[in-house]
Amino acid sequence: MSLKVKIVGLFLLLALVPYVVIALFLYIDVRQSAEKDAMQETAVLATIQKNRMQELLSKYTLQLDQFTTRLQLRQSLKAYVASGDLASLATIARIIDEAKKGTPNIKDIYILSTNGEVLASTEEGARGMDVSKESYFQKGLVTNTVSTLVKMQNIVYLYQAGPLILNDEQIGVIAIRVSTDDLFRMYSDYSGLGDSGYWILAERLPNGDARIIVPRRFATSTTSSLETVIKRSTQLPIAQAVGGTEMTFPDVVVAQGKHAIVSTRYVPELGWGIAVVAVRSEVLAPSHALALQLLLFSSLLVVFIAFLSVVVSQEILRPIQQLSGAARRAASGDLSKFLMVRSHDELGILASTFNTMLAKLKSSHDDLEKRVQERTKEAHDKLLEVERLNKVMVGRELQMVELKKKLAEMENPENKHD
Repeated sequence: MSLKVKIVGLFLLLALVPYVVIALFLYIDVRQSAEKDAMQETAVLATIQKNRMQELLSKYTLQLDQFTTRLQLRQSLKAYVASGDLASLATIARIIDEAKKGTPNIKDIYILSTNGEVLASTEEGARGMDVSKESYFQKGLVTNTVSTLVKMQNIVYLYQAGPLILNDEQIGVIAIRVSTDDLFRMYSDYSGLGDSGYWILAERLPNGDARIIVPRRFATSTTSSLETVIKRSTQLPIAQAVGGTEMTFPDVVVAQGKHAIVSTRYVPELGWGIAVVAVRSEVLAPSHALALQLLLFSSLLVVFIAFLSVVVSQEILRPIQQLSGAARRAASGDLSKFLMVRSHDELGILASTFNTMLAKLKSSHDDLEKRVQERTKEAHDKLLEVERLNKVMVGRELQMVELKKKLAEMENPENKHD
C-alpha cells in the first residue's frame, strides 16, 4: 500500500468517524424529539376532541331539558293519560310539531307512556308503536340520556330520551331522534392530523366490544356502517378506549399494516371511546428527510475530503519523492544534483541534511578519486621503471652471453680455425 493511499485513508477516517458519530446522534435526537412531539400532539388533540364531545353532549342535554321541563307539555300529557282527553293530545301534537320545526337538527319527537307505547309523534304512523324494549326508552325511564345510535336508511341518528315528571310523578318519557351531522362534521375535520392521520369514534357494546360510529378518513363510504365491530380481545387502542383507557400508544399497527402513534380518550357520559391516529411514517418524515440530507452531505464530504487529502498528500509527498529520486541518483553514482530547500519544516530540514550529506559524500568521492588517480600514476611510473630495468637486465644478459662466447673462443683457439 502506497503512502498516498495511507494518507488519504487516514484523512477520511479522521474526518468521517466524528462526522458519522455526530450525525447519528443528531438523527436519533431529531427522531426521538419528533416522536415525543407527535405523542404530545396526539394526546392534546384527543383531549380537545373529548372536550368537544362533552360540549356537544351538553348541547344535546340542554335541548332535551327544554322538553322535559316544559310545563304545558307535561300537564297535557297528564291530562291525556288520566282521561284520554283528545284535546290534550292535540296540544301535545302541536307542541312537538312546533318544536321540530324550530329546531333543524331534530328529525322526530316521540311522547311515550311509562310502559313504552308511543302516544304522540312527529313521525307519521309511529303512534301506537311499542318501543318498551328499545334501549333509549329503558334509559329514558331513569334519567336524561344521549347515548343511543340507530341506523335508518343508511343514515345514523342519535336518540335522546328522558323522563317526564309532574308533581314528583312520572307520567311518561320523551324521546328525540336527532341528526348526527354535528357529530360527523366534528370527525371530518382533520386539522392537525396531517395527510394520513384520522379519528376513530366507537361506542361500547354490552359485551365489551367496540362499534365504530363515524367513518374513517379514507373509508370508501361516507356514512357509518355501525356494523364494524372491534373485539375487545384484540387489545387495539379503540377497544381499550371504550373500556375507559386513556393513554398514548407509541407504536401500534393499524390499517394496511401501517405503524402509528395512537392516543385514546373515554367519554363516560356516553360510554364512547375516541382514538387519534398519527401515522409514524408521516410523523417521522422530518427525521427521514434529515437522514437523506446527512447521507447526501456525507457523500459530498467524502468526495471533498478525498480531493483535499490527495492535494495535501501531493504536497507532503513531493519533497519525499524528490528526496527518494535524489537518493536513487546518489546510489547510481550521480552526486551532482542537490535538492532545492523550499521550507524550514521537518521536510526542509531533511532536504538540507540530505544536501549536506550529499556534499560530504561528493567531497569524499572526489578526494577518493584523486587519491586513486595519484596511486594509479605512481603505479604506472613504477611499472615503467620496472620495464626499463627489465630492458637493462635483458641488455646485460645479452652482453654476458657475448662475453662468455668470446672467452670461450679465446680459451679454444683451435675451434676458431676449424
